[in-house]
Amino acid sequence: MWLDHSPNVRAYLVAVVLVAATVATKLMVLVPLVGGAPIVVGFLLPVTLAAWYGGRGPGLAALAMAAVAESLLLSPAGWPGDHAIANILRICFMIGEGVVICVMAGQLHKERMCCWTVAERLAERLRKWTPAERLDARRGRAPAPEVDARDEI
Repeated sequence: MWLDHSPNVRAYLVAVVLVAATVATKLMVLVPLVGGAPIVVGFLLPVTLAAWYGGRGPGLAALAMAAVAESLLLSPAGWPGDHAIANILRICFMIGEGVVICVMAGQLHKERMCCWTVAERLAERLRKWTPAERLDARRGRAPAPEVDARDEI
């Protein structure tokens, strides 16, 4: 399948699904429950999960979709026009918090990918060891292979 070959497409698809699920949850559960009061915190969860799973790009995409959904689709029902500034400030604070979350989770994702690369290279070098070298390593006499993934990443 085409998703197997592109982790980036998969990450952005996860971002879209998470925001869509949050919009559906907010429309079906939260809006009737709280009577249209503004709840922005719910959109920070899909932003955080998308950034954790796919990095900064999918997190920022989820943030953009969440901001559009919150400002256009889910504006508080029954709010008079004099609360427009409050709505704008609410969306701006959500975007600011989301950017901070995306930057931090994006760095976490980058470091996690770096660790996977190092682990894969180390495993490849260990596979090339002879049985005698493996036995020496178990006894603590063989030097550990040096792997530095930061040079190529």
